[in-house]
Amino acid sequence: RELIEKAVSERLVSDVPVGAFLSGGVDSSVVTTVATAVRGTPLPLFCAGTEKQSLNEFSHAQRMASILQASLHNETVRSEEFASLWPALTRFKGMPLSTPNEVSIYRLASALRKSCTVTLTGEGADELFGGYTQPQFGAFDFERAAESPEDVRVDDPLSYAFVMRFGRGFFYNDVDHFFLTNSWVPMARKAELFKPEIWKSLE
Repeated sequence: RELIEKAVSERLVSDVPVGAFLSGGVDSSVVTTVATAVRGTPLPLFCAGTEKQSLNEFSHAQRMASILQASLHNETVRSEEFASLWPALTRFKGMPLSTPNEVSIYRLASALRKSCTVTLTGEGADELFGGYTQPQFGAFDFERAAESPEDVRVDDPLSYAFVMRFGRGFFYNDVDHFFLTNSWVPMARKAELFKPEIWKSLE
């Protein structure tokens, strides 16, 4: 708590307007709560989501904003924007985007910039606060998983969960596990995108 309060306090020192990203998840909720306590007044908050209510975080962010008595701006990102913004964002970064949510973050930052110059965010804090299950349970799941098709037990709930998520209920080794659990695009699909000689040269 002491370290978080110190880190947030130092980043609130600004001679320009400060806002914050809020998804309603663990990370951004911790940051915005501490910021509100330190300032004594809430920051303007911004949340990105989709047109489909079941896929966005607006309700979670609104619940947190209400607790903090803060204003919340919801920025709706439409599916076609991923295709239209991808080339420009790749050019801005000078490299491919690492995850699809970079498009949403760009839209969120653009909206925030209209009234604020500095933003606080929970980005990058998932491993620290335990916001996502993957960093916490990835190694544990790997240790319990089958190592070949022959080892998969059809009555095992864990194997079933792996089949539903990865298309199979086993991992050959730790490298196989890493690529399956950390790839937005499955390895088999990636292989289809390259000429065979290029794919083989990539090892």
